[in-house]
Amino acid sequence: SRRLWYMWLSASSDSSSMMSADGISKLPTALRPPKRVFVNMVMSVKGIEDDSDRALNMAMAVQSYLSQNQVETVIIKGVGMARNYPNPRHRVVGDIDLLTDSNLDSFEKGRQLLRQIASKEEFDVDEERRHVAFDIKNQLVELHGLIGSFVNKESEEFVREWATHHLSTSPVVWHLSKADIKLPPYQFDAIYIFLHFFHHFVGAACGLRQLCDWVLFFDRHSSIIDRD
Repeated sequence: SRRLWYMWLSASSDSSSMMSADGISKLPTALRPPKRVFVNMVMSVKGIEDDSDRALNMAMAVQSYLSQNQVETVIIKGVGMARNYPNPRHRVVGDIDLLTDSNLDSFEKGRQLLRQIASKEEFDVDEERRHVAFDIKNQLVELHGLIGSFVNKESEEFVREWATHHLSTSPVVWHLSKADIKLPPYQFDAIYIFLHFFHHFVGAACGLRQLCDWVLFFDRHSSIIDRD
């Protein structure tokens, strides 16, 4: 039964495989899975680490490029959440999401700048929500100008006012060897990460990754969060 369990883990999603491999690496040798299964997990982990490195490098490059051209952004969810994991390279990454301030001009200028370095024409455009996506060197990069509630229309205005209030404060800076990354303030993420999790829950699919993002954020920053 243990062998079947390990085989299921090795064949499951990247997030599950990643956490399984992290846990199994701490087991005594006698309790580790068969060599074939364990080697497959190690190879999977290496692929996830390489993807994480590429995404992080792209995030640093794009944010720096926008900043040098007077468009300030914070990186929301995704890449930024990796900071809260025991090993940031083991947080499975997808797209890179950048958020400008609530000024329409900031969004439009950022949009024009990203058009200049994109591999293809922009897509997934939503003018009302100020959202547009780009393919930059085979990496999906999304630019956001507004934050929605993901709940209902009645809460949209409240959430946008709340987001504008918190995003007007200084960003959190993640210091890395190559460059710094600007992330949203802690009080913003305390709610926004949940809204993102809820959006996946009601609108598409909610994976273990979205839950882990919120739990690990609170685990690391609970002393800073304004609980009230």
